[in-house]
Formats: sequence, C-alpha cells, structure tokens
Amino acid sequence: MNARPAFKAFIFLLLMLLLNVGLSGCVHDDDNGNEDAPPAASSDAELSALSVSEGALDPGFSSDVTDYAVTVGNAVTEITVTATASDAAATLTVDGAATDSGAASAPIDLAVGTTQIDVVVTAEDGTTKTYRIAVTREASSDATLSALALSAAALNETFDPATTAYTADVGNDVDSTTVTATANDDAATLEIDGTPTDSGTASDPIALAVGDNAITVTVTAGDGATTETYTITVTRAEPPVRHQQRRGACPRR
Repeated sequence: MNARPAFKAFIFLLLMLLLNVGLSGCVHDDDNGNEDAPPAASSDAELSALSVSEGALDPGFSSDVTDYAVTVGNAVTEITVTATASDAAATLTVDGAATDSGAASAPIDLAVGTTQIDVVVTAEDGTTKTYRIAVTREASSDATLSALALSAAALNETFDPATTAYTADVGNDVDSTTVTATANDDAATLEIDGTPTDSGTASDPIALAVGDNAITVTVTAGDGATTETYTITVTRAEPPVRHQQRRGACPRR
C-alpha cells in the first residue's frame, strides 16, 4: 500500500494548523496601518440617581445639577444618602466614606443647623465630580419643662409638663423661696421671675409677701420663637394673731 498520499495529507493539515495559529497571534492593523489600541478608560463621573432617607432634594435630581438642599425636622438626628453612578466602573465616596453604587451610605449625624454632605464620583480614568447636599436640621420648638420645684414648699399639684399653673403654701415665717426649673430640651432657655436662669439650677431667692405671690417661669425653645410660661402662686400665711389682755381685767385663776 502506498503511504505517500496519506503522508502528504498529514503534512497539508499540519501546515494549515500552523498558519491558523500564526494568524491568530498577529496584531490587527486599522485602515491606516496602525495597530489597534486597547479601549480607553471611561471618563464618566456622573450620577444617574441620588436620594436621601429623610426629606427631599431641592431641586429634584438631575445629573447636571451638583448642589442640592434638604430640610428635616428637629427630631431627625441622622440621614443616609444613596447615590448611583452612571458608569459601572466608577467609584463613590459619601461624606468621605467609600460607598457602593446604588447602596445607602452609613448613617450621617446631623447637628442643628446645616450639614454639608459631599458625594464624590471617580471615573475609571480618574476624573472626579462632586455633588453637594446641604442638609438643614430645624431647631427644636419644644418649650416645655421636665421638672419644677420650690425650695420653700412642695407644689400642691403633681408636676406635668402640659400643666402650666401651680400653687404652694408656706407659713408666715417663710419670707423667700428659690425655684428650680428644668427644660425638656437642652437648647431651650429659661427666665425665672424675669431673670435668666440655667436649666436645672436654683434661681436667686425670691421674696414672698404675705398673701399670694405669682412667680413665672418662661421657657423659650431652641427655635427662638416658641415660648411657654409656667406660673406658681405661692401663698404666704398671715402672721398669727396675738391676744392682748384688757386693762383692769383680772387675770383668770
């Protein structure tokens, strides 16, 4: 049997295989004879979405708008931000902390007043863009007391923050008293009988005349506008009556 045709076929197949391998390793040229460059890194540093856990963005989100405002009530003490990058290769930081695209940030504490939160987008090629959110937490409108007491006597009524009128009775030998009032909110300020007084601190002594004495405690909330006035009416007893012996009268035996 003549093996030469089979050998030639084998050599032909081997040459074709080597040719294919060589072509697959070649660098392709473009129409101008230049080698194809690898794809350029993306410069997209835009956001496609931005939201907050409390309040609402003003204005509404647009990728071209970088500055926003949010207003929240005094009861809101923290907030999270969710930012979504337009390009999957971009990375994000929210308030300086690395955050996954489309995921809520760690909670950010809010003081009363304005807190700025920066969202920085870094594109694949290093290009950056910063979106800024100014979150304003409103001041408290709480003008209530959490405690109220006199040094000279106990209040006749049980204290309740919602009750603003109280009474107390003292003997004639008590000619003054101090008042200790505690604001429910740390930002509130107090005036006792017209004199500024620290929350939880006894006032200066207040003189008591015989009869009814109205003492006012005025609470001004942290917003500077909301006020509440508590009144304590302290009644000082009349002096005791001394009986005098009539002239000429014989003393009783």
